[in-house]
Amino acid sequence: MWKSLRIGAVLALVAIGALKLAQHTAAKSELERLAGSLAPALKLRYAGVTGALDGRVILDDPKLEVLVGPAAGAVVQASRATIEPASPFWLLRRVLARDTNVPVALDLHLEGAAFSQPRLDGLAQEGWFGPVSLVPFESVGCDPVRAFSARDYARMGVATRTREDDLRYVYDPAAKALHVDLVSTAPPFSTINARVDLSAFEPRAWLGDARAAKAARVEQFSLTYQDGGYLAQRNRFCAQLTGTDAAGYATKHLAAVKAFLAARGVAAGDEVAALYGKLVAEGGSAELSSLPEAAFVPADFASYASDDLLRQL
Repeated sequence: MWKSLRIGAVLALVAIGALKLAQHTAAKSELERLAGSLAPALKLRYAGVTGALDGRVILDDPKLEVLVGPAAGAVVQASRATIEPASPFWLLRRVLARDTNVPVALDLHLEGAAFSQPRLDGLAQEGWFGPVSLVPFESVGCDPVRAFSARDYARMGVATRTREDDLRYVYDPAAKALHVDLVSTAPPFSTINARVDLSAFEPRAWLGDARAAKAARVEQFSLTYQDGGYLAQRNRFCAQLTGTDAAGYATKHLAAVKAFLAARGVAAGDEVAALYGKLVAEGGSAELSSLPEAAFVPADFASYASDDLLRQL
């Protein structure tokens, strides 16, 4: 009996080892095919890849560069990326079917992610949002500071931690409909939830096809911002710099943001200004949703003037 149990245990270990090797080989093969299908519009690199027994694919130090299209110059990199499986054997099925297409559904978890794109980097330097925190208008009105440094965060008592991002998308090829969910958690700053539905979308729009990109339309978009307690710390810090109290700075900051926008041709509506003012003064969360005009072309985002962009959204 004990001999049979030992033989069974050995066979089980061999089977697990064989499955793990198969998953690893499948993961490596799948990533090579995926990188090939994205080229030359996007360049995917990574230091290593692992296929887990449960079907997860784990990439070490991944880096994705956008080489063509409206987002050309964008770079996304992370310390680790995990592709969550639709089922334990999805990789093996794709390998056996010789499927080289981009998956119609994907659930991706990023650790320590960083994003860079020339236009967005310029907006961050201009003051639209904090380059580290992604907090909107983070240092506007906090004179003489123009952008917070690591030393400023330390003086606030803010201890930054690794950000985590979850990206999920589902594509319906028949309807040409794409649904995307993004949850970005950057403790202690905020958690941002974004949802977008695209119609008339084709995957080749991501791969540099200008005609396909211009055909896509945004059906609806929503953004929820959850403060992690950081805004109160920022208000106290800036109040000390500007010679007021936290409530006084919140009022000063709102006025400075309105002036910042007005100087760029944007007039904040009363409801939006009130919502933002409440968020700054009290923390909590705020949600914005949009049903863009049918004429709005997301591929031309960078070419719209600020006031025209807000009108169409």
